[in-house]
Amino acid sequence: MRAYITLLAGNLDYWMGVVGLAKRLRKVKSAYPLVVATLPDIPDEDRQILVAKGCIVCEIEPIYPLENQDGYAMAYYIINYYKLRI
Repeated sequence: MRAYITLLAGNLDYWMGVVGLAKRLRKVKSAYPLVVATLPDIPDEDRQILVAKGCIVCEIEPIYPLENQDGYAMAYYIINYYKLRI
């Protein structure tokens, strides 16, 4: 299966950017679906909006750096570890 994949994390309005991406892919008649990897903190309402816009929503579990390694990663960048699930 081929697809475009994006990660959505946080309970802010980031879902709107994903909706914009989905609309753009439809506009150019993309042959591939948009898969949205979400974290558990994404509200159900936001997930429903994404599904209604044609996205495939797939929840992933977060990955955290090892305890003895977390001093090397600033808290803001910890989210980059989550991309390893994709």
